[in-house]
Amino acid sequence: MSDDYDDQLQRFGAALGIEPEWLAVTGETHRLAPQALRRLIEALGQPVDDRALIEAAIAELEARRAPTDPEQLPPLLVAELGSPFALPASLAPRLVGGHLRLVFEEDESICLAQHLEASLAVTLPERLGYYRIEIDGADGGRLSRRLAVAPKRCFGSDDRSPRWGVAAQLYSLRRSGDGGTGDGLALVGLVEAMAELGADAVAISPVHALFAAEPARISPYSPSSRQWRNPLYIAVDADDSAPDSSELIDWPALAARKWPKLRAAWEAFERDDEPQARASFAAYRREGGEALEDHCRFEALCSLEGLPGDWRRWPPALRDPRAPEVAAWAAAHASEITFHAYAQWRMALELDRAQRRAREVGMAIGLINDLAVGADPGGSQAWSRRDQLLDGATIGAPPDAFSPRGQGWGVAAFSPFGLEAHGYGAFIDMLRAAMRGVGAIRIDHVMGLARLWLLPEGGSPMDGAYLRYPFETLMRLIALESHRAGVRVIGEDLGTVPPGFREWLDRFGVLGMQVVWFERDAWIQLDDGAWVAGFAPAERYSARAAALSSTHDLPTVAGWWLGRDIDWRERLGLIDDVVGERQARARDRAALVRMLGLELELEDRSAEGVARLIDALLVHLARTPSPLVLVQIEDLLGLEEQANLPGTIDQHPNWRRRLPVEVDALRHDPRLRARATLLARCPDATGPTRAEEVR
Repeated sequence: MSDDYDDQLQRFGAALGIEPEWLAVTGETHRLAPQALRRLIEALGQPVDDRALIEAAIAELEARRAPTDPEQLPPLLVAELGSPFALPASLAPRLVGGHLRLVFEEDESICLAQHLEASLAVTLPERLGYYRIEIDGADGGRLSRRLAVAPKRCFGSDDRSPRWGVAAQLYSLRRSGDGGTGDGLALVGLVEAMAELGADAVAISPVHALFAAEPARISPYSPSSRQWRNPLYIAVDADDSAPDSSELIDWPALAARKWPKLRAAWEAFERDDEPQARASFAAYRREGGEALEDHCRFEALCSLEGLPGDWRRWPPALRDPRAPEVAAWAAAHASEITFHAYAQWRMALELDRAQRRAREVGMAIGLINDLAVGADPGGSQAWSRRDQLLDGATIGAPPDAFSPRGQGWGVAAFSPFGLEAHGYGAFIDMLRAAMRGVGAIRIDHVMGLARLWLLPEGGSPMDGAYLRYPFETLMRLIALESHRAGVRVIGEDLGTVPPGFREWLDRFGVLGMQVVWFERDAWIQLDDGAWVAGFAPAERYSARAAALSSTHDLPTVAGWWLGRDIDWRERLGLIDDVVGERQARARDRAALVRMLGLELELEDRSAEGVARLIDALLVHLARTPSPLVLVQIEDLLGLEEQANLPGTIDQHPNWRRRLPVEVDALRHDPRLRARATLLARCPDATGPTRAEEVR
């Protein structure tokens, strides 16, 4: 290809928001190769062979940024409450002298009627929400667009009271009669137990809808849909009340037992005359609208027709949810679709009940829901909303110290172009679903709101590049929806973070995350003469981020100290230099005990030694200025194994481990009660001085 063509592709990539360069963690700048850029542009569904089409596409993208025709305005405009707002100045020749009305969508009240002056300024009401802008142009044209007026910051962001909570994998919880997995009733039990111990929050693993017909697909971070939920978490008691003693969940076997029980519950619901429950279900289904019906049709098609959980492999007539063949099939199988809608309603009630109980027992926050960064490209959300999701490209992460070859997550994300063209409808619907029945949400890989590492589907992460997203628009919509729902927002900002990004999170009132293992301070020299980056003391933590003992992707405190994660990766051949890894961990152990001021032998593997380390680390977290401390429930119980080992699927029992005790026993566990005392946080956030002093 000629240099002229390469230059055109560079301009096209820039107009699309593909960053031509990226900075590695080593500080080295990498530039995207022309062929890799071509593949990415093609993956975005854009022309790459016809230079005239490329030039037309560039012109269209540029016109969106400076429209000269009112019809070029996007379906949704976004404004900030209390800040000046004006229509694009490039529209002045068409709109000056025209008339504008602003109508509040909820009650259809006219909030504003004004003539448009040269500035095209619009006087916004002091009321957040969604409005309809109706414009009668000076040239006789008429236009209607939607306007979101958002607050400056997310709900609850100015509340800096020191609190603590527990993070748990919902499936791991136990209760008598649960049938083999954690469920909504077990979650209520956990809420009650932790509230009694003084916690203000319970963070849970994602409850996104997976694939009902393929229960072996169990990763909560590769869901079929991020808008709907997994009915296997509905509390339907087993035939006997004997507790399930299995250490690991057999998901296919569990599904085979549970789905018939859910069907029996639905059939009983259909027979019973319960007007209030029927009205609630009918209202839920109306509110879910087309998006809910699409998801239920997807599940029904897979269940009854034996179709794979990948719409791209379906017969062509069924690949479009709006196709008449799909409508005809749905009409013929209305009962099956209603069953799946019933299951979604029941799952929504499970979370509603747990959050209601959390507030009843005095939790300030309650449930923290987890929102995954993407969805399976063959799943329900991609089938029904593929005009708003990336098609032909997946996301991941560039090479870094954690993953030298980069990461390909195999999931699809929203398309920035599709979102804009459809008024961000799928994004808003997803937010509302995530915020229902909880007190806060955690946005996985929150940097994805600004940019995502994009790679052609099936391609290597090494050939990827960052795709920019409309960060301010997305953040304002998050702030607006958080206020409408009364829900706080936490962003998982671990990994490669763009410069200044955390300051932007704080501007919008999103709490970041700080994990002990990643919070490092100045280099220190150990007793053996080796130098290592020391762990940050409590006072160096940020007041703009939650402080965490670990995450589902990292070793537990006990597992880190004992090197269980290294043992696993050595066994599975995931480490090139095992000796070096163990030596580095030994140095880190020395640095940690020094920071904690703990007298503990570095080779102490005794239960008592590990318990002392955990206690000291909890005290350390309690002393930070972080407004929220989140502790993995495995750390409160002193467990060694982690929920998920990145880089594995079946080699490690990811997303299958169950806790060794029932939730009702947690409040009576002496060690847990003692550790809750260590985590008790004073209003001045000073906390106790040393674990030994507390005990």
